[in-house]
Amino acid sequence: MRVGIVEVCEPNHYSSVQALAQTYAYDRRNEVLIFTISKLARLLRAHPLDPNTKIIEKGEGESVGAFFERINGSQLDRIHLNTLSAYLTEALQTDWRGQVVFTVHNVEQWFDNGFINRSRLWLSKAGTQLGRLAWKDLYQTTVLYAKDFYRQRRRDTLMQRFLQNNALFLVYSRSQQTYLTQFVAASRTLVFPFALYDGLPDRSAPGQKLRICVPGSVSVQRRDYVSLLAALETNLEPWKSRIIIDLLGFITPDAVDLIPRFERLNEQGLEVLYYRQFLSAEAFDEALSRADLILVNVHVKLNLFQQYSRTKESGGVFNMIKSAKPGLLPVGYAVDEELRACCLFFDSYGRLEAIIHELLDTPGAVDDLKQTAHRAALQYTAPALLPRLIHD
Repeated sequence: MRVGIVEVCEPNHYSSVQALAQTYAYDRRNEVLIFTISKLARLLRAHPLDPNTKIIEKGEGESVGAFFERINGSQLDRIHLNTLSAYLTEALQTDWRGQVVFTVHNVEQWFDNGFINRSRLWLSKAGTQLGRLAWKDLYQTTVLYAKDFYRQRRRDTLMQRFLQNNALFLVYSRSQQTYLTQFVAASRTLVFPFALYDGLPDRSAPGQKLRICVPGSVSVQRRDYVSLLAALETNLEPWKSRIIIDLLGFITPDAVDLIPRFERLNEQGLEVLYYRQFLSAEAFDEALSRADLILVNVHVKLNLFQQYSRTKESGGVFNMIKSAKPGLLPVGYAVDEELRACCLFFDSYGRLEAIIHELLDTPGAVDDLKQTAHRAALQYTAPALLPRLIHD
């Protein structure tokens, strides 16, 4: 099979492109062509490519529409559209030849984002912003609400076309699939993870400080850093000689006010690593390999219609897979069955504090969890995942 994987929107999605390419390429009968932009191509070339995989870049002066037409002329059996956060018009103008597999990152945005839901969400956000006199935020929310009318018409038209043309729809978890099957027959859905386990070395240091990694951009809108910081400050004395917190992601503008608290904890002896600049893929993987635990500190319900593990997925879960490390997750986050045994769930940050104390005070507890996580990760290798994409 001749497979094309198209990613022209989000360089940060290189892991998902890599996972798809490696899995298809494991079957040597497949020819894999990755169509992408130069920034993402550099990230992909940092890792060895399978011999039956080729990267084809968009030309410097080439329009996206022309690139799509060039892709369309490549005699592909299957075309993975990995992200369409932009270029909706160009995608609509292309009469895709070959079976389309469309990755649905946010199910509610593509299938459940009608006028009433968009308006309810705008009213909810606007009411909160008005209550705190956040005029700039209110203005931006209203402008985005108005602009999205045009974009949503494009999304709806594209989905109608894909549904009529027997496209498949890929999501990252079975929980997402359950939500998606309200709108699409289950037979037309694929469940495939954002990242796979490719033997990332374990460079954690047993017997030394417990290293808790919080991967992803530091944003108070998506993740609960306020409660995490409160827990660290409350447990400063018992934890400062026993744990390291690695905030493995760029600090976004909405979280810069937290930096003085990070610095204060460091001054008081509790090591908190944070990053003012974007990390390279190599630096990210190196830091991830040193973790003992992955903390997924997301707000499970982001708004009226967006919920982690239902309409979208968190990269934290896939960093557990990539690094073969156990996770700490909030109650309500539905993980796939293969991962449940290496997850510890907390219903409050008081409970998270108790879990960390238990792990610190129970010899062998973290090592046992790591072994369980490694067994789980082996179910997310290219040969194990190939049947999800190809059924002989």
